[in-house]
Amino acid sequence: MANNTVQPGDIWTIPIQDVGHFALVVARVAPANSKVPLVLAYLHMQPLVDPQLAAQMPPLARWTDAWIGLLPPRPFANGRWQRRGAVADFDPADWPVLPTGAGDFDRPAEPHDLYSIETTDDTATATVADNHPTDRETAAHFPRFSFVSGASRLESALRNHARGRRPGFWDLTIQVTPIDPDRLATWTAWAAAARQRAAQRAQPSIPAGRTTDRSVRAGHWLAMPLLGGGIGVALVVAREPGLVLFGDALLYGFPLIFEGCPRIEDLQDLAPEQACALLATSLSAVADGRWRLVGSQPNFKPADWPYPPPWFQTRQDQADGRISLSRSKGQSVAVAIPCEILDLDRQSGELVSVMHSAGSVEVALGSYARAVAGHPLRDRQLQARVTPERIVAWRRQRAAVDQALAAAANG
Repeated sequence: MANNTVQPGDIWTIPIQDVGHFALVVARVAPANSKVPLVLAYLHMQPLVDPQLAAQMPPLARWTDAWIGLLPPRPFANGRWQRRGAVADFDPADWPVLPTGAGDFDRPAEPHDLYSIETTDDTATATVADNHPTDRETAAHFPRFSFVSGASRLESALRNHARGRRPGFWDLTIQVTPIDPDRLATWTAWAAAARQRAAQRAQPSIPAGRTTDRSVRAGHWLAMPLLGGGIGVALVVAREPGLVLFGDALLYGFPLIFEGCPRIEDLQDLAPEQACALLATSLSAVADGRWRLVGSQPNFKPADWPYPPPWFQTRQDQADGRISLSRSKGQSVAVAIPCEILDLDRQSGELVSVMHSAGSVEVALGSYARAVAGHPLRDRQLQARVTPERIVAWRRQRAAVDQALAAAANG
């Protein structure tokens, strides 16, 4: 097949050396003018020896299981994967965009674990339209879902899965969802009700995508789905390349839960003392569309939203009574700071160097939002806690650092 333009209903194959060919059916394709071009696909989990047999894929209701996920269009367009045909009389309703169960199902349950069911619009999108709280048993009956940024990650994961290898820390894990007509009916009914709820709420006015991601800076509010249900918010207080390993932003997170994406008017009166956590992360989820830009904080002043200086001490620093400050792009500079200033919050030097994934941000803010109801916070979340006392300490630390840097610059 010479045509590599991906369309809903297309059947493609992914070749995996020494394993075979995995067939996938394209369920949805983002519009051609979309700022987040994505493809939603169902992948059949039994590899084929002859890739031409992919054209004979049975209807989804007759599958026994599937991998379901969002993919980039590149491997379809560049010929890396091959088109083998199309589903006869393709009907989108037979290949639905399903809600997904969110939570940690890979370890034994604990009393205060959080779970929710996320539903997007009926398209190829990562934006969650409705995020409903639920229990572990209910969430576990809903599909698992994956977002894959590159073809090689999925190919490597399929190879590991086929050979029974345990994925490494950085590897994608293949989440296999059981499929049958009863499950499909339950899931599609849930999705219809969730989308009806979402239709009553205001939708984000700022489009998702890489252009929006590149425009995000200190003073911008972000909204994201929370583990446990609802939508949470965070304020970007710093952003620059190399600010944290694998990340570029510091967020003040708030213990708030909204049903849908809030308006800037809902957030502009929030104060630093109302925040619950300071989290270093990457904003790649803004480009994907899972996190949405809400707008700018009016009259944002960085000094009003302090964060601890990222410092550490070498043995020589300790001997000289100095600290080293981490700078962007892996650089550092040593300055002298009074010990009593450091003692205000000695953990703060490590706080902004701990990288949080988008998922761990959503877990942390979901946990903080429910802490008032007795939800326990884990050690890592407690370390990231924002309190009025720490804000005072950070302001004093920052002032001392700025004074020491100015003194060093003046010789």
